[in-house]
Amino acid sequence: MQESPLIRGFQLFAGAIAFECILATLAHAAEGKPTLASDFSDFVAVKIDLGPARQPDFRGRDRAYADYKTMIRQGIKAGPTFARKYSLIEIGCGAGCRKWLAVDLTTGHVRWLPVGGIGNPDLGLTYYVDSRLIDARWVDNGRCVRQKFTITAGGFDRSEIDDIGAEDICLEPDAK
Repeated sequence: MQESPLIRGFQLFAGAIAFECILATLAHAAEGKPTLASDFSDFVAVKIDLGPARQPDFRGRDRAYADYKTMIRQGIKAGPTFARKYSLIEIGCGAGCRKWLAVDLTTGHVRWLPVGGIGNPDLGLTYYVDSRLIDARWVDNGRCVRQKFTITAGGFDRSEIDDIGAEDICLEPDAK
């Protein structure tokens, strides 16, 4: 019995879909943990339909961030600034202190980025809305250091920290 063209077309279509799924899975697995050599294009953020942004639960899960409600709500209103679904928000925390929050606009979940804080007034982050990679640099003991990381469901995947030179390198706007 000969296959109908419709059945053969469906089989080819299903095979193509399965092949694309395998390629996407392999590409995602190959991304893995970032290294200092990682590029923003190595960690492309998947396009998603955000729908309306979810607000943090300041009375429950996110109560530790309630002191920053106003800044967080302003960041949420601005929309995604990182990985197509996060709003990254810089928080001044006193003289010589800069910290960053990440708000997942799909869940409202808030968390601190793993860099920043007291003694990091020169913390610089480079990130893009269409990439899941953050390139951070800061001064540590008079030296400019660098680390790359991504946000994961359970925390952060981080590269090693590398000394990239004298502290004035961290002050250059495009130090990479």
